[in-house]
Amino acid sequence: MLVLALSTSSARGSVALILHGNLLGQRHYDDNRRHAERIFGEVDALLNQCSMTRKKLGAIACDVGPGSFTGTRVGLASAKGMALGLGLPLWPANALQAMALAALSGDGSAPPPPAEPRTVMPCLAAQRGEVFYAVYNHTLKTQVPPTQVPRAGFAQIANTQQAAGAVLCGAVLDELPPGANGPYRRVMSAGCAGPDAHWLGKLAWRQYHHQAATTPPPRLARIEPIYVRAPDAVPNLPKPLVLQS
Repeated sequence: MLVLALSTSSARGSVALILHGNLLGQRHYDDNRRHAERIFGEVDALLNQCSMTRKKLGAIACDVGPGSFTGTRVGLASAKGMALGLGLPLWPANALQAMALAALSGDGSAPPPPAEPRTVMPCLAAQRGEVFYAVYNHTLKTQVPPTQVPRAGFAQIANTQQAAGAVLCGAVLDELPPGANGPYRRVMSAGCAGPDAHWLGKLAWRQYHHQAATTPPPRLARIEPIYVRAPDAVPNLPKPLVLQS
């Protein structure tokens, strides 16, 4: 099966084609404010690059966050539109979990943690001077669900997880002060730096392909972003008019 994966939950947008669980091709761009304008052009360019057409796609995989609220919504809306128009299933993927998959796949360099089973703590920049993080074990089972914390309190959490054997990943670590024991033990690679369509596509393939025979794909209307906290922008709708009898 050929899967098209999209990621727009961070400033670095990306698209990837995953064929039978393996990367066929990918494209990246850095344009945080123009995901809606660029994503479809990048999809067409990637299909052309790989000598593929939309008719050959078997599924769409989409980054549902956590990350930029606007970027995540743009990507999810684009993915839903393509899935609906092409009559394909849409497979949602957690951005932090995809980063953990990249780290656990050995795409990087880090000293092995002293504790087993190996755990990974992917981290992402959030708004309001905060950080998204989660913790997954070597089978990608969630140990700590996606959480948002102030940057000032991040070091204590990271130290606790490292003491339990976790390694960290994420470009945001370059912006954070080191923990009590010095620099964080981390995995360094492009796939671990932030959300990437390559690993989102592989994660979606891993999660949904082997369930296809027994579990139907999620309904489009039920696929929602992972916000972690409520977005700042809320609908400003007028109060309903109540008629008096």
